[in-house]
Amino acid sequence: MRGRPQVGYGHGMARSPRTPLLRAFDRFSGVLDTKEAARRWFNLYVSTLGVRGVVDTCNDGALRWVYRRARDSRALLPLAAAQWTGLQAPNQLLEGIEIGDGRQRLTLLYDDDGRIADRSMNELYPGRLVELTRVIAGASDGFQASVAFVAGLGDEQHGPGRIHYPVRAPGGAAGVWRTGLMACRRALFDGRVDAEARFLVADGVAGTALGVGTTREEALAAYAAEVARAFPEAKHEVQTAADDYDDDGNLIRRGEVPPVPDAPPPVTDAPMVRWQPGEDAPESWRGGPEVDPITGHVVIGHFEFRGPTSDAPPLPRRPECLPHVEIPVDGSPGESPPRGRWTRLLGELGVTRHAVRIEDRDGFTLIGADLLGLVDLKTLHAELDRIEAKDPPYPGRQEFERYVRFRTRRFRWVPATAGRPEGLAWAAGSSGPRFDAGGMDGDQIQAMVYRYRKVPRPKA
Repeated sequence: MRGRPQVGYGHGMARSPRTPLLRAFDRFSGVLDTKEAARRWFNLYVSTLGVRGVVDTCNDGALRWVYRRARDSRALLPLAAAQWTGLQAPNQLLEGIEIGDGRQRLTLLYDDDGRIADRSMNELYPGRLVELTRVIAGASDGFQASVAFVAGLGDEQHGPGRIHYPVRAPGGAAGVWRTGLMACRRALFDGRVDAEARFLVADGVAGTALGVGTTREEALAAYAAEVARAFPEAKHEVQTAADDYDDDGNLIRRGEVPPVPDAPPPVTDAPMVRWQPGEDAPESWRGGPEVDPITGHVVIGHFEFRGPTSDAPPLPRRPECLPHVEIPVDGSPGESPPRGRWTRLLGELGVTRHAVRIEDRDGFTLIGADLLGLVDLKTLHAELDRIEAKDPPYPGRQEFERYVRFRTRRFRWVPATAGRPEGLAWAAGSSGPRFDAGGMDGDQIQAMVYRYRKVPRPKA
């Protein structure tokens, strides 16, 4: 007898097997026990949303993402509410459904025989999917009831950011949100947003048109003026570890793009991860072979990553067709910090986060607001130096070291254990040719210490 597939958890973190969300997931899995049932559920969900739903597709419709309009406007929420997805497994292609309430997610994947082959969930975030237990148990038709319940979920778990999406874009609503969010993060970091600003608007194609204002109307007007001055154009560039920048962040020379192999690398005893459909997969699941940010095809040594190919046509070059994001921002805390100054950051859904920024001779340090009651700002730099001396950064590949222009390290607060007192500990780090503040996730940094160090360009 075939047993129920083991459940995986988001971010690789184990959870108790008897959590309320897992019980709800069991109920939902019972309703969608075959691939055909899952496909009918997905199609009924899209139909139930009606004009409140917008569907993005890739690979000739094989992959589909459903975005919901916000209840108070026609703008889209920044996270897909459901998706029909796929995963290349050994000797077969799994496909199935994912639903979510914000970042709380349930995923069911099915094998070639239409049976559940894999289940995973992310319960690290709040949401109402746990109520599926009640909804399904109390309904004469759990299939219909679960569709109506998920379609009726509110906007609370999707954050304050919104996507203006007049026509389908090649990068999809997800690409529009990511481009606009990163542009707003850069503007906050670079000091282009004054303290009184409460709204940011940025285009979702290149992130080059930015509007800032104390009101939404003021920010939209400033954004429209920027679009009229210089219409955003997407740049299809591939960055490499050998890009050569000067000390001010100006590109001197682009490094060579790694070649795309004509054939897959030989099989060895070493594990290899291939994030792409296999050669025996249906043609509709395969992306294009070119190295392109839209397809996401990148080769790094023996790791090949290939993203889906969008079904959307090129965007018309007209302002009314240009997608953008709108993000309201909170002001900084009223009380000045004992050292440094407040800086505003944006989380993954556009929530305003806060940190104290202390400038250094060769960089800066950010102390997330959640740690200000725990970290001594007067002795912080000495403490970070001590941690880094004890646990130095892992060296990168020697041939690329001459192109490194920055290094960052993140430190988290760990509770006391039998072997050590509570305090800061190394969590992660990065380095590269060019620092991009667009990748600074405020949700993470608010609970961390983030240290940036500039690396001067070697003299010729």
